[in-house]
Amino acid sequence: MCKDAKDTNKDKPSSYEGSYFSIESIVGKINKEDFSIKNGVLTSKEITGSINERTMKLVSDTKKYKVKYSEGELTLFDKEEKSVLIGYKQNTSSFNHIDKIYGTYFQ
Repeated sequence: MCKDAKDTNKDKPSSYEGSYFSIESIVGKINKEDFSIKNGVLTSKEITGSINERTMKLVSDTKKYKVKYSEGELTLFDKEEKSVLIGYKQNTSSFNHIDKIYGTYFQ
């Protein structure tokens, strides 16, 4: 596993690897990925950076973020502890719960 952002071997998958979707995308059945994580690197429209799984930090070229992950929900927090990015990993309990409860309700 790519545990450290300074790890030079980025060919190893991260524990958080996969596609992440917003609530709006899940509920609306849009199937549009908000961001992805591959080999420990998060890539989104606004933020790209390496996740350090040991310290739960994401380091981009310009900023550092705190990472919180729980049952498929990944949230990035800025230095003021405001959430700046939230996504739900496909095929996890969080994703499936949103899809089942809210997706059915809003159809």
